[in-house]
Amino acid sequence: MLRYETLILARPEITQDELTLLERQIEKLVSTAPQGKLSSFDRWGKYRLCFPVAKNEYGIYVLARYEVEASSATGGMFKELDTFLKIKCNDFIMRHVHIKLAKNAPAHYQKPDALDASRSANIDTFLKENKVESLLSSVDAASTKGEAEEGTGFDNYDEQE
Repeated sequence: MLRYETLILARPEITQDELTLLERQIEKLVSTAPQGKLSSFDRWGKYRLCFPVAKNEYGIYVLARYEVEASSATGGMFKELDTFLKIKCNDFIMRHVHIKLAKNAPAHYQKPDALDASRSANIDTFLKENKVESLLSSVDAASTKGEAEEGTGFDNYDEQE
């Protein structure tokens, strides 16, 4: 038995339904290989990328680990998996890579802390980290301007009575 892992970089807007579809399809493709078995499907979380990928500065990493018989390693399973990830998941998968694990590779691995896993309880810090502060200040300015205009209309109403 050979052990493999597929590391997937998904768009940050990926939904839970799309992740479930991805897990089920990978499990289905792996199980078609002789003695194929999905060992783990782990959503790592959201990370800031070193450079934009498909115009995204953030991405969600997913790691799938599985075992297949040595004869199926050169078979069509990887082609089908590639086709599935490149064509059917093109809307939410940006990149992926398959890696053959060493025989003595540990089953556990250490992953870096994800941005969404280390959310702070302070909303101001969260807004600054995610550059949402300028968006909210523009909304506040627009709502203040709208209130001022409403106030003018109310004044006109008083004058008519």
